[in-house]
Amino acid sequence: MANKIISVLNGYNVINIVSENPYMLIDKVERFGFKKADALASSIGIPKTAKCRLKALLCYGLKELLYNSGNSYIDKNELYLGINKFTGEEIEKDLYLEILNILSNEKKIYIDEHNNVFDYANYKAEKDLAFEISELLKDNRNGNDGIKKYDYEQIESIFEQIQNSSKIKFSEEQKEAVKLAFTEPIVIITGGPGTGKTTIVHAILEMYFK
Repeated sequence: MANKIISVLNGYNVINIVSENPYMLIDKVERFGFKKADALASSIGIPKTAKCRLKALLCYGLKELLYNSGNSYIDKNELYLGINKFTGEEIEKDLYLEILNILSNEKKIYIDEHNNVFDYANYKAEKDLAFEISELLKDNRNGNDGIKKYDYEQIESIFEQIQNSSKIKFSEEQKEAVKLAFTEPIVIITGGPGTGKTTIVHAILEMYFK
């Protein structure tokens, strides 16, 4: 890990840089997470209330809370309560709000008009995905042809070939999902384990290459 750090920082003034803010390694060094940085910071005497630590702590806590809940954002006040409970530390509310503001300016987090807090990278990914889906639905993709259109009779014929050769008995919902992949600009295939998502994707790919 020391070699990785030296390599990433080009060997320049490494001890001084890391001693000043070990938490910067979280963004720069692969597999160097908050807990590792926090242990290092503690060993060299960086106080728990240092802003560099609180910034890293809030980013870490936000990601953990979102991952555990399966959500893409959390209310600002809920985040405050969740961070305190998650870490077992009581952060002063004014200091918490100050750190949030700093992280927002640094584009580490995004706070919307309803005071919902997002991890910035996830927020941007969702926004970009929404734009791409919107373009697909409007058939505004690059190129003169736009989204390729398939003949419905051809879809039916090739699907029958796929079904007969695979010896798989597709349900009506699976059949519809496979065919929609060739008649709609976008299709979302969802379902619990064992419901046939992989079977559907295999059939779509096999038909596409026919």
